[in-house]
Amino acid sequence: MQQNLIHKVHITPEAVFDYEECMELGLLDRHLLKEEVEKYIKNMTDRGEFLYSDYLRYEFYDKNSKQMLMIFIYRAEKFGIMQTWRLEGICKESDYDEELEDFGVIRAWLKKKIKDITDVIDCAVRFRVEEILNNSNEIFIEDVIREDKNAFNCERDKEVAEKLALLQGVYFGTKKRMRTCKKIERH
Repeated sequence: MQQNLIHKVHITPEAVFDYEECMELGLLDRHLLKEEVEKYIKNMTDRGEFLYSDYLRYEFYDKNSKQMLMIFIYRAEKFGIMQTWRLEGICKESDYDEELEDFGVIRAWLKKKIKDITDVIDCAVRFRVEEILNNSNEIFIEDVIREDKNAFNCERDKEVAEKLALLQGVYFGTKKRMRTCKKIERH
């Protein structure tokens, strides 16, 4: 019965952010990655693996960047014969550390969402970020970062520029999400 399941993978904005912004590997070929991960999951479930697993790690060779990557996947909803999966994060395979996973650091990183906008001193800044995040099918964090840089280049007042710098540092970790590598933090 498991062999008849159709596996569909959703690549989250956080995974795209990891690939394009944190690792700066260029544009993520979502179609290729989605296809490869779906094929991998189907092959493994056909062999009887992942029947009860809700979390998977997958080593994936990215032809575009010519690097080995570690892909982190969670089981999502099941609709009849379709099982959905969420690709939550991507890091370089060399940055992955099993000890960090044992201590829960990786799980905490994967559970953080880019869309989590908490209290920001300036409600106008919060509104603009939420507007960018909510009004796009594919989240382009570059737009938020570009607006932040424009705030400094267009000679806005110092107080607004400081708040935008705070926003970038707190919410986007200066283009960094906390990853399995100790030197990069996700906020």
